[in-house]
Amino acid sequence: MRATSTLNSHIWFATNSDRYLTISGINTENVTDLSLSFDLAHNLSGGTPPANIMTVTVKDVNTGEVTPLTVPATALGAQHIYVTISDITGIPATSNLEITFRTTQASGNTMGIRLDNVRIDGVKP
Repeated sequence: MRATSTLNSHIWFATNSDRYLTISGINTENVTDLSLSFDLAHNLSGGTPPANIMTVTVKDVNTGEVTPLTVPATALGAQHIYVTISDITGIPATSNLEITFRTTQASGNTMGIRLDNVRIDGVKP
């Protein structure tokens, strides 16, 4: 968790290293039309990060099945300006879900990435 003089608290993925965040214990059982959204911002003044800098996987802890989610290619804007990535589907309905957000040197995280406002939406009967 990190905060700056210009941004509220957020998750910080430092530059030139492999970083991840796992959120666990999420109950999506009996929920349909599940979708994920989150906000990303970069920390590079005058630079443009790769469009697919963040990878996301979900895991049904009950079965052990891990599913990579397709994150839409989205160009990030100016330094410290969040862009919402939304309508990410493929999330299983389970009583015990984990979501992992990951950046790596190989994915091009050379500027630092900020993650905020992670949200799962769905329809519960």
